[in-house]
Amino acid sequence: MAEPALPRPRQPRLPIEVRRQQVLDAALELIVEEGFGAVTMESVARRADLAKTVVYNAYRNRDALLGALLERESTRALEMFADAVPADADAADPLDAPLRWVEAVTRAITANPTPWRLILVPPDETPRELRDAVDAGRALVLQHVRGLLAQVVQERPALGRIDADLLPRVLLAACEEGARLLIARPDEYDGERVVRFARDLLTTLVD
Repeated sequence: MAEPALPRPRQPRLPIEVRRQQVLDAALELIVEEGFGAVTMESVARRADLAKTVVYNAYRNRDALLGALLERESTRALEMFADAVPADADAADPLDAPLRWVEAVTRAITANPTPWRLILVPPDETPRELRDAVDAGRALVLQHVRGLLAQVVQERPALGRIDADLLPRVLLAACEEGARLLIARPDEYDGERVVRFARDLLTTLVD
């Protein structure tokens, strides 16, 4: 006769916001490893080592959980991109601000690549809502890139001969590809290599 299952140990009481972050972290790990289809309230509870009732107390259902995760990760990404713009850039060097921005973003992705997979390497079954949010975030980042390049053009007017609409788009696309390589193939494409490429590319453009 099989022995009865031992009762689950009582979990310490923690503030609901702490539990919500634990639940979101567990859901993010599942999405990155197995895709959105792997996320259920039960699988999140197992991954977070929480009782299912705790997960339901944090979020009423899967849609609410995924919506909260989308909002959290989008907000974090946009704040990081905005904060990466240096406030004390060297005015004598027009490349100082954009290069330090690339360095800051590269460090952030290298230090914690997991959430960036959701944004830069989204699974095939990524919901339309997430793709729309990523597109909206990309538009805001593009504004930052335009602003950084505008400062460079003021110091190096010759750069103005390049299409002012296409240039920031091409540079942002290059940064995104570098970020994806940082995540997918870190042994070949480390942060130093990506930053060096950005420096060589921008230096070539302004010389």
